[in-house]
Amino acid sequence: MLCVESKRKYQKHGFCLPHSQSIPLYVVIVKSVHYLLSMGRTSTRHYHRVGEVKRIHILMLKERGCTISQIAHQTKVRQRTVEAVLHKRKQHHTIQDLPKTGRPSILDDRTKRRLARMALRGDVKTATELAKTAAALDIAHISQRTARRVLHDEGLKAMHTIKKPLLTRTHKRKRLDFALTHRDWTVQQWKQVIFSDETTILARPSDTHKLKWVKPTHGLNPKLIIPTVQGGGVAILVWGCISTI
Repeated sequence: MLCVESKRKYQKHGFCLPHSQSIPLYVVIVKSVHYLLSMGRTSTRHYHRVGEVKRIHILMLKERGCTISQIAHQTKVRQRTVEAVLHKRKQHHTIQDLPKTGRPSILDDRTKRRLARMALRGDVKTATELAKTAAALDIAHISQRTARRVLHDEGLKAMHTIKKPLLTRTHKRKRLDFALTHRDWTVQQWKQVIFSDETTILARPSDTHKLKWVKPTHGLNPKLIIPTVQGGGVAILVWGCISTI
């Protein structure tokens, strides 16, 4: 419990305490903490962010002599937002977003490109491996999250690898020759062809999905293909064909 003299001392600093001869100590502590926290608060301009097109519309209406309330009604934004856009235009002579302040990046552009090349060459498979390898080679000491963000900034994306039959240079050339030879065939000619294919179903598949950092491209990326060959392990071979004959 506090005496009357202590009560007057707290009232002098702006605390509203009950008019009694003594007050509970926990009340004084709670009010003291609230007062100290409020001292550190500063007024900050908070407003709803609008796009560049709407900002230009706000400036055009202002040049026509419209009031802030009229501009807010026509653009369907808050008056506070209109005032903020006009204030930025008057103070900074621009309506673009101002550069954000913050801690500078610990990696320069050259180091970022080097880390991206390590992922593209296949030296590392995941962002975790990239962070560990960069630290082991004394390139940069970064976290897994930073490594992933660097790869994204360099235009890379983690994509699942898939397994496809192994195609040699001879296979690719023969397939291209076949496509060029039969590109002018009609539908009736293709109806005379029997299309067949086969697949292998493993009794105990041990393959798991893998991720690889590559640049997004159209079509099938060769870096995402894991070549496979026939045979190996207990499997069931299924063969089938289709035709209009």
